[in-house]
Amino acid sequence: MRIFILSLPFLFSGCAAEVITNADSGPYGPASSQTPRQGEVAYNPDGIKDLVDRRREDAMKKIYNICGSNNYKILKEEIVKPRALVSGGFATIGATRLNHIHFECF
Repeated sequence: MRIFILSLPFLFSGCAAEVITNADSGPYGPASSQTPRQGEVAYNPDGIKDLVDRRREDAMKKIYNICGSNNYKILKEEIVKPRALVSGGFATIGATRLNHIHFECF
């Protein structure tokens, strides 16, 4: 029973990535589609390689969906200690570090 309780947070951090900041400027943002928009997505880089690869792929899908296409550039990737749950998702539960991907949409 104790093993199950200790591993419970890792079940929720499975294959998910967490959107930290969204590049969507919303209805009050700039009208020009030429204005670069930036955002940040994070995922747990720990675990077996296949699981980490799926988390990264999920992060790339989130960036693709936020930008509306593959017209984006990765500005920086960094491994950091997790902050408090920013948007309430499960991607950061149980993580001791997170890979943050900072990106820019075109």
